[in-house]
Amino acid sequence: MLNNPIVRALITVFKWFPVVFISAVVIWSYYAYVVQLCVLEIKSECEKAMYLIFYHFFFVMFAWSYYQCLFTNAARIPDRFHLPPEQVAQIDSALSIRNYDSAKTLLESFGRNLPVYTRGFNGDIRYCEKCKAIKPDRAHHCSVCERCIVKMDHHW
Repeated sequence: MLNNPIVRALITVFKWFPVVFISAVVIWSYYAYVVQLCVLEIKSECEKAMYLIFYHFFFVMFAWSYYQCLFTNAARIPDRFHLPPEQVAQIDSALSIRNYDSAKTLLESFGRNLPVYTRGFNGDIRYCEKCKAIKPDRAHHCSVCERCIVKMDHHW
């Protein structure tokens, strides 16, 4: 369903709605504070300057942080977590015949030297069947990005 170009276009359009809404609120609040409060209401030039300096300092920090949140790509999992093709074939064949112990042994042997501390519910190493990789800590497969990503807080 996500491979349908119409669905993809709709997702792209709709995911920008919160960004447009937050930007509109920020623009309105900028106008309300700077123009309506500072410029039109405050009579003392010194007080007006102090309010505007502090406001713009925090406004620039907010704007930069918001920009970074929107346009920084999610981190990919490192290549060393991806299994070699021959091991992927062994795990796939073990999973296809429901030999979970064999697949678990293969994953444990490959993941022995990897920094993986978070395990699945049954204590096994977490494995992504779509990416054919061992999942590092705090990683999951994102259906929107269609890949495993390191942090879970990447979509806005």
